[in-house]
Amino acid sequence: MDLSQAIPVLVELAKQDARILLIFLLGLGLWHYERQAREKDKQYREWLEKQVEFLQNERRREEKRRVDCELVEEERFSDSDHHRDGGRGRVRDDGEDE
Repeated sequence: MDLSQAIPVLVELAKQDARILLIFLLGLGLWHYERQAREKDKQYREWLEKQVEFLQNERRREEKRRVDCELVEEERFSDSDHHRDGGRGRVRDDGEDE
């Protein structure tokens, strides 16, 4: 029996006893509250999943930036050593190659 079939039966019962109507209205209110709570829970879970995805992407980007910076520093360091010794190995105190 669905709700559309139950309502006429409950109306007839309510005519006989107001307590039945009160119980029905309380049950209907609880059903509505539960449905809203499930919908809000679903929306919150979707929002939370998006936040987790965003934070994971940020962590990946930050890790990539860190690795890129380390590579640039290594290249800069190796390039400066290579230019400083002219590619031959030794540097005099005054900065000129021997």
